[in-house]
Amino acid sequence: MNPETKPLIKEWLEKAEGDYEAALSLYKSRKKKKLYFIIAFHCQQSIEKYLKALSICYRVEFPKTHDLLRLLLLIEKRDPFLSALKEDLRLLNPFAVGFRYPGDDIDLLELKKAIKITKNLRKILIKRIRTFF
Repeated sequence: MNPETKPLIKEWLEKAEGDYEAALSLYKSRKKKKLYFIIAFHCQQSIEKYLKALSICYRVEFPKTHDLLRLLLLIEKRDPFLSALKEDLRLLNPFAVGFRYPGDDIDLLELKKAIKITKNLRKILIKRIRTFF
């Protein structure tokens, strides 16, 4: 790994952790349904940033995108195991933008699933990233 990329990876990880911690904190204190989409947004954002950090580890350039499946497509050639994450990423993908505008909403069951998926994906992606340090 290029020594110059290590600080950038760490920065992506810090941002990912910030979104993860925000999602968990809001989830634990949720009092009103109006926060569900915000919590799910932070779940998606967290995983997006972990994927971008892993992309840097693999020296794979990525575009400015919120599409988790597109990010996966870029790195799964280097790490075919990651293909197994596709369905979970597909479930988180809409939370980047789709539910932030009137017309769509998320219910408690979907939110619980998003939290569970985020926790699992985070563990997997961090484990992959740590192999580079």
